[in-house]
Amino acid sequence: MKNSPAVDQMYNDMIKEKGALWLYRSVLKVLPRLIPTVVSMWFKTRDRKKRLPFFDYPQLLAQPLLKIRQDFDLLPLI
Repeated sequence: MKNSPAVDQMYNDMIKEKGALWLYRSVLKVLPRLIPTVVSMWFKTRDRKKRLPFFDYPQLLAQPLLKIRQDFDLLPLI
């Protein structure tokens, strides 16, 4: 997203208004709460037998979204 001119402008305005130190301090404040969630999601999904079909998506478009979520065991992650 950093390649977008709109995002670049918002980022520059935020740095100008609040300062770079504020931005990085905010990120570091949220990061310790986020890491356990990401690690637990990784542990839940690392041994998944059925991989997501990135290149076989036309078949999936004919199915309801609930069936797709059940087939790939995505309901616990929602």
